[in-house]
Amino acid sequence: MWNTTKTLGNDFPGQMQLIFELSATDAGFASLLLEYEEINDDIYLLDSGVVSFPREVVKELRARRNIVNQKIALALERLKR
Repeated sequence: MWNTTKTLGNDFPGQMQLIFELSATDAGFASLLLEYEEINDDIYLLDSGVVSFPREVVKELRARRNIVNQKIALALERLKR
């Protein structure tokens, strides 16, 4: 059990202001953030032992979080160009 929450701030240090600004102006990006947070919350509950699911479900949630994280990274990269 990890008992710590993975955050976007850890994955995108120094970019949180940009993330907040983009989420305020881009509904698709805001939706990605919401999806990330929902998945992340579920993973935290699993890691904390609050709820229990089969290992396959946990793997799937982590994979989905990684995909969403990559989509967020791509959106941020496009802004930098």
